[in-house]
Amino acid sequence: MSMRGLVERFGRGDPLHARGVAITLFTALMWSSTGLIFRHIEQATPWQVIFFRAMLLGGALALAFGLRYRRRTLAAVASIGLTGLIAAVLLSLGSVFFLFAISRTTIANVAFLTSSVPFLAAIAGWLLLRERVARTTGVCIAFAMLGVAVMVAEGFALGGWVGNLMALGCASASAGFTIALRYGRHGDMSPCVMVSGFVTMVIAAPFVGAFTITWHDLAMCAIQGVAVSALCNVLFTYAARWVPAAELTLLSLLETVLSPTWVWLALNEVPSPWTLLGGAIVLGAVMGQAVGALRRGAVGR
Repeated sequence: MSMRGLVERFGRGDPLHARGVAITLFTALMWSSTGLIFRHIEQATPWQVIFFRAMLLGGALALAFGLRYRRRTLAAVASIGLTGLIAAVLLSLGSVFFLFAISRTTIANVAFLTSSVPFLAAIAGWLLLRERVARTTGVCIAFAMLGVAVMVAEGFALGGWVGNLMALGCASASAGFTIALRYGRHGDMSPCVMVSGFVTMVIAAPFVGAFTITWHDLAMCAIQGVAVSALCNVLFTYAARWVPAAELTLLSLLETVLSPTWVWLALNEVPSPWTLLGGAIVLGAVMGQAVGALRRGAVGR
């Protein structure tokens, strides 16, 4: 069914808000493949993966923006301002934390801990942007956090403390990235994703060691860096124009449920029954928020 059809079906909805909800759910679905992709890295070190993924992401978006803006490319990049630069740095740090987290603990454990993003984003959005958290969104966040608590209670001990701390760092950076996008939502913030790629390259370069990588591992970096990260983060910057921070991050929790599911199905990294129960609660909260958002048309209506 088309987006227009969805809006007409639920009635009285704001089509831009509905579009933002659909885009956010799509990006969460795509992002959920990241753990599985990087589990297929054969030889490259985490720093090599970080560097080459960022190089491919930044290069692909530089080409895309060059074709889109042509002579206005530099002006478009400069227009993101300090807010866009902060968003780029936070996105860069989040990707570094994430890749080190999955190299030191299970995909499920990383997913559990990064599920704290809605809670962090809701508080930051209220404090910094004065965005009111609608009652329905608040209830869904509460249920989502219950699901996270169920999963963490069983799964927290599965990973080492370094991996857990990296995952929490990723959650904090992701929440900050969302807030920065919301703050700059009246302009085109999509170039900040390209900038984040080059920032990540600068961070990773001193630690890479050998700048050589197998074709297989380079292909994995290209799939994640270009097809998943570049595309989805650009789409996410547009969704942030129309969907408040707390709602954005709550809808993105769909990734939390799907990430360990793909690894379970493909690599037999089996979640426990408690993990499945908690994941079901989170998924229910996400879908409840998505349907409610489409019916409501705007938070707080």
